[in-house]
Amino acid sequence: MVREELSLEWSDVAIQAARNLGLDTSPAYVSDEHWQRILASVEIRMRMRGIEAPVGWREDLAARFCREERHARPEPDEDFAGYQPAGDEGGYDGPES
Repeated sequence: MVREELSLEWSDVAIQAARNLGLDTSPAYVSDEHWQRILASVEIRMRMRGIEAPVGWREDLAARFCREERHARPEPDEDFAGYQPAGDEGGYDGPES
């Protein structure tokens, strides 16, 4: 399945969202926390305009602003995928009684 390119409206809405959050810089340069707030705002604003968010829109918008996707989920490590520490194996069982 080929993803459609985001319209420029998405970028415009991101810039407006940054301004409305009181940020005086491009979304390309905001902190990760502010970027997450911008993404949430963009999603809500586009939904209010009757535009459904396409698959992968966050990554596409990040690429448009030359932001690397820092929060992409890493592939699980096969050696540790099912490992859950417990008891004396390094897990926290609460305060000593």
